[in-house]
Amino acid sequence: MAKFYHPSLIHLAVDEQAPQLQLQAMPSALRCRRSCISSQCLLKLGLVVLVVFACHLLLQGIQNGAVETSDTWWVHTDDLLMGQRAHRVFQKGGRFQKCEVPRLDPSDPPDDNVHCRRIKPLPNSCQLAHDLFSSEPPDKCEGEGPFNICQITTRDKHHHEVHCDSKVCEAGFSLGTIDPDLGILKWKEYGQSLDLENQIKSLISIHPQNHHDFCFIRCLPRKEEIEDNTDEQRAGTGSMEEQIYGDYVNQHYEFDLQDSLPKQLLILPRHFLKPKVKTRDKKSKISFNLYLLDSVSHSHFFRSLPKSVHKLRRIRKSGNASVFNFNLMQSLKGRTYENLQALFAGELYNPNNPFGVQDMPPKAVQMGTLLRSMKQAGYRTMWTEDLCWTWEWGIAKNMVVHSPSENQDVRWKKLKDVLQQAGIDGLSFSLASCEILKANGIRDTFHGPSVVCYNQKHHHHYTFEFLKKEQAQLNAAQQPFFHFTIANVAHEDSGRRVQTLDDDLADYFEFLSTQDNMVTVLLADHGNAYGAFMGKTIEARIEMFHPVFIILMSENVAKQLGPAKLKALSLNQDRLVSILDLHYMLQSLSPGGPVTIAPELAAYDLSPDGLLAPVLPNRTCDSIPRIDPNICICDNYEKAVANDSSRAEIAQAIVHEINEVILQNANAGTNRKGYGACKELELKWFGNVKESYPKTDETILKMDLHFESGRNSGNAEEVMFVVLQIKKTESSLHIQLLSFERMTSYSQFEKCKDAEVPTKLCVCDLPT
Repeated sequence: MAKFYHPSLIHLAVDEQAPQLQLQAMPSALRCRRSCISSQCLLKLGLVVLVVFACHLLLQGIQNGAVETSDTWWVHTDDLLMGQRAHRVFQKGGRFQKCEVPRLDPSDPPDDNVHCRRIKPLPNSCQLAHDLFSSEPPDKCEGEGPFNICQITTRDKHHHEVHCDSKVCEAGFSLGTIDPDLGILKWKEYGQSLDLENQIKSLISIHPQNHHDFCFIRCLPRKEEIEDNTDEQRAGTGSMEEQIYGDYVNQHYEFDLQDSLPKQLLILPRHFLKPKVKTRDKKSKISFNLYLLDSVSHSHFFRSLPKSVHKLRRIRKSGNASVFNFNLMQSLKGRTYENLQALFAGELYNPNNPFGVQDMPPKAVQMGTLLRSMKQAGYRTMWTEDLCWTWEWGIAKNMVVHSPSENQDVRWKKLKDVLQQAGIDGLSFSLASCEILKANGIRDTFHGPSVVCYNQKHHHHYTFEFLKKEQAQLNAAQQPFFHFTIANVAHEDSGRRVQTLDDDLADYFEFLSTQDNMVTVLLADHGNAYGAFMGKTIEARIEMFHPVFIILMSENVAKQLGPAKLKALSLNQDRLVSILDLHYMLQSLSPGGPVTIAPELAAYDLSPDGLLAPVLPNRTCDSIPRIDPNICICDNYEKAVANDSSRAEIAQAIVHEINEVILQNANAGTNRKGYGACKELELKWFGNVKESYPKTDETILKMDLHFESGRNSGNAEEVMFVVLQIKKTESSLHIQLLSFERMTSYSQFEKCKDAEVPTKLCVCDLPT
C-alpha cells in the first residue's frame, strides 16, 4: 500500500506547456515521489491537460444545499489514504469489532446472484455509533402536566360528550381554532366551562369542515398573574388588523404569559359518510399512507428504534400484514426537495437550474401528477408535517408560495389555491405545528432542541393520535385516502432525538396491522447529514445515501395484488432500488390509465409497475438516478485509489479555480485586487479518493479536500467533498468539476464573510 503524503508538504511543478493548468507551488520541505501519470510523464507523452471549471458549475455546487457536521477528526494512516476513515480512539480500551448492516430478518441472507452488495461498514463504526447515540437514554418531556383540561367521550359516531374541568383553569379558558381566512390561530375567551364545552361540541357536530381536526385550550391567567403584563402580552395576538397585516412570525414568537399556564391540544373527531359507489366501482380501492422520516438511514432506523423494529418483526411473523424491508435503497440526493419531486412527479432535478438552501426552488413539487387521478376517483388526500407553514421551510416553500413580505390573508389564499390545484384537500393537523413550535421557542426543529413537546407530550405523539383517529374513521366509512406525512424529528445534529419516536411509532405499526385496504410506506429521503458521526467515520457518509425504506401492506391488499407481484416485492428487498421505483409502484396501484415511463427517464432501468415487477439482479448505480455529490452504496462500484502526486495536482487545480471564484466575488464592484475577509483556501491534505467508471472513456473522481479553518469557527479544519468528471481523448484529458459539498459546518461564516462571496465558499476569522 502506498504511503500517505501530506499535501501541504508537496512541491508541485508548474507545467509551462499547459497554461490552462496553472498550479500554485507549495513549500518543498518534502517532495513526494511521482506516479507514472505525473505531470512530467504527461508532458513527455505530449498530452495536454485541460481543466474546465465553468463558473455556473461551481455555483451549482455552491447552491446544491448545505451539509453541516460538527468538528472533523483525522489521523495519518493507510486507511485514510484508501478512503476508509475509521474513528479508532474514541474510548480507552476500545477494540475493533465486526459490524454488519442490520436486516429485519437476519436469518434470511440475500441471493447470491444479486450484483449490488452494501459496502461493508468499517470495523468499530457500529461501536462508535453506539457510543454516540446509545450511551444514555433520550431526553424526555419535562415540567408540569400533562393537563387534561377538556375530554371528549364518544358514545357513537353521532354523539359526543365534552367535559372541561374548571378546577384546572380557575380564571377561565381560552380556545384556539384556525381562522379560515388567515390559516393561523384565533383565540376566544370563555369564563365558564359549560360555554367552552358547548363551543367544542359545536365544532365537532356543526362545523367539521372548519375545525381542522384539532383545537388548543389554554387557561386564562388569574388577576394577580397579569398585573405586571400588558394587555397585548396577555392576549398574545394583538388586533385582527395586526394579524392580517403584521409580521406574523415575529409577532407570534413574542413572550406570551399564557404559554406558561396549563394548556392542551385536543384532537377532534370527524365523521365521514360512506361514498356513493357505482356498480362498476364496487371493488375496494387501496388507501395509501406514506410516512417520510426525514434524515434517517437504514442502519440508524434499526439502532435508534428497537421497539418499532421488534413490532415489525412480530407483525411479519404473525401474518396480520405483509412487511417488506428494502435493504438496498439508494438515495437520490441528500436534500428533501429533489426526493419529493421524484416521489410525486417522477421528475428529476435539473442540474442546469440549481438553487441554494436559502433560495426558492425553481418549480413547485408536482404533486398533482400522482394525486389528481386519486381525487377524480373520490380519494380524500391530506398533507401532514411538523413544520409551520408561515416559516421558510416546508409545504409553502416546496410549492413555491412562501412570501413572508405579503399580507397573511394573501399568503394563506395562495397556499390553499396551489394545494387545490395539486389535488390536496388540505393541511389539516399540520396547522397545529405553528403553536407547538412557538411554545418551544423555535421556528423549526433542524438544530434542536433535544425534544419538542406540548403539554408534556412529544409533538409526534399528537401526529400519530391524529393519524390513527382519522384513518380508522375513513376505513370505517370505506372512504379511500392518500395521506402523506413528513416528520423532521431526526433532522438535527445529535442523531438521538429520533429515539423519542420509538414508543409511538411501534404503537402506530400495531394499529396499521389491524387496518384493511391500506399500503403504508415508511421511508427516508436520506440519512443524517449532520453531527459528530459524520465527522468521525466514512460509514456515516455511506449511511447518508442509504435511507430506510419499509412497506407494510394489509392482508386483503396482498391478496388483491396476487402472488406474482408479492414475489416481486419480496425479491426486490435485496436488490438495488430507488425512489423512482416507488413512484411507479404508486402510479400503477392508483386509479387512472396505463402507466408509461417518461422519455427523459429511458436511460434508467425502470418498470411501469415499479417495485411490483422484479428489479434486475445485476442492477448497479449506473442504472438508477443519483444527483452528485452522491455515494453509491454498492460495494466495489467505486474504487478506492491512492492520493498520489497526479491526483494532488488535480486537487490543487480545483482549489486554484475555487480561489479564483472567491477572489472575483470578493472584488466585485470594488477597486480591491486581493482577498477580503474570505481567505484564500490553502490545501492541507486530501483523502477519501475514489473512482468509478460509468463509460469506457470516462472516470468519476471523488475526494475530500481539507483546509485550514478560520479562527473561532468551531471547526478543527474545513472539509470539502468534490466530484469530478474526467474524459480522455487521443490528445487531451478534460477534467470538469461537477459538484461539491462542504462537509463541515459553514453557516457561522455568514457573520464574517464578504458580502458578494457565497457562504459555501467562505472561510473567515470570527470575532472572539
